[in-house]
Amino acid sequence: MLRSAVRQLHPYAAAVLVLALARGLAAQGDKIQLRLVPGPDEWVQFRLTLDLAMTSTDRSASDQTSTGPDAQPSMGSGHMVIGYTQTTGHPDPDGRVKADVTFDELSGTMTVAGKTAPIAPPSPIEGQVMTTTYDASGKVVDFQFPSTMPTATAAQVRQMMSSMFGGLVPPAIAVGETVTTPISIGLPGPGGDGRPMTGTSVFTLRSITTEGGDRIAHFDQKMELSMSRDLSLPAGADQPPRKATLTMHSIGAGTMDYDVDRGIIVSNRTDSTVDTSTTSDTPLPKGTPSLGMHMTMKMTLEATY
Repeated sequence: MLRSAVRQLHPYAAAVLVLALARGLAAQGDKIQLRLVPGPDEWVQFRLTLDLAMTSTDRSASDQTSTGPDAQPSMGSGHMVIGYTQTTGHPDPDGRVKADVTFDELSGTMTVAGKTAPIAPPSPIEGQVMTTTYDASGKVVDFQFPSTMPTATAAQVRQMMSSMFGGLVPPAIAVGETVTTPISIGLPGPGGDGRPMTGTSVFTLRSITTEGGDRIAHFDQKMELSMSRDLSLPAGADQPPRKATLTMHSIGAGTMDYDVDRGIIVSNRTDSTVDTSTTSDTPLPKGTPSLGMHMTMKMTLEATY
């Protein structure tokens, strides 16, 4: 179930997740204010590259391909490129700003059991537009999705975005200071109790330099997330319905450069790990994998403007 979910991650959801992790910033006096609202009247092209590798931590898994006492069976790897253009309008009299994200490209490959196949979205993504409306404080107040997006997918993406962008604006930060903000990300999934991933995001403002007449803020960033969710497992031929608990823990770190004067993320690079495991209230049949997984993920976001 978990492996299938990873392999079938919808590109809209993946793109939204990355957009949320690369939150915007804006200037305020001598400090930098961490905010969600993008700079007004800006046109920016972004190119996101995502590389991941998954290994099973369950020694009973049937797809083992490694040998040795400490070897971990490979579950697969992936490479994805997402290109999108973000345009923001001018604030209206109430201070609301609309940001349009147009998907320009989605390409990539997934390798499972030694076989590599292209990643193909269920519907064409190129040219599709997603619009987010922010109020004067930077809070997300409305979403508009492409008409081609399936209703179920739109509901899942809306849930993710609402949970990611619904928090309070954190305090402003000066050079040498560190701010920590809470994170809560709702991850929809069948058979679960709906508990979100929670954790913290930590930003340290290292320095501010001048490049091409613009001030560029250089940040170190860290993020830690965890989740424990109860699942209902279907009954088998000779098995009653069972309950299981899925746990997930993610740690990431990286750097971010931000154009203070134009309100644009110049670059964002993070490396992270995700570890999952499951436990059941009753013994599982011999040979049943526990869905334990270790995933490494490298994300690079570059802007052209």
